[in-house]
Amino acid sequence: MPRWTLPPFKPSGFGEALRLSARGTYGWWEHFDQIAKETGQRIGGIERLLAVAEKFKQLQIRLADEWPVCSAEEAEEVLTQMERGEGMELDDAFAQIAGIDKADWLERVEEHKRKYRQGGKQ
Repeated sequence: MPRWTLPPFKPSGFGEALRLSARGTYGWWEHFDQIAKETGQRIGGIERLLAVAEKFKQLQIRLADEWPVCSAEEAEEVLTQMERGEGMELDDAFAQIAGIDKADWLERVEEHKRKYRQGGKQ
């Protein structure tokens, strides 16, 4: 089974990239709102969109502040290990994230596939 790898990145730049993304996303809605005010045109639902965009911005900022969850040195070591072909299989990683062992994870995946094939939307 092939190992999953990430493209190289600098962990220290990730947070700033998320902050810029949040600013850009929210900026579009602010821009539309400003145009509507200047032209006197009403954009239906703009208040709700601005509220959702604000929540989205706050989530992105929170993620940027909390990511990565390790030091820059630890992140560089993980990247080095990945470049050497070392690392964790995807199924192992997802099982660890879910807090279960790999066998239970694979069972959940198969159950989800069965439900999906039968038309379930869970």
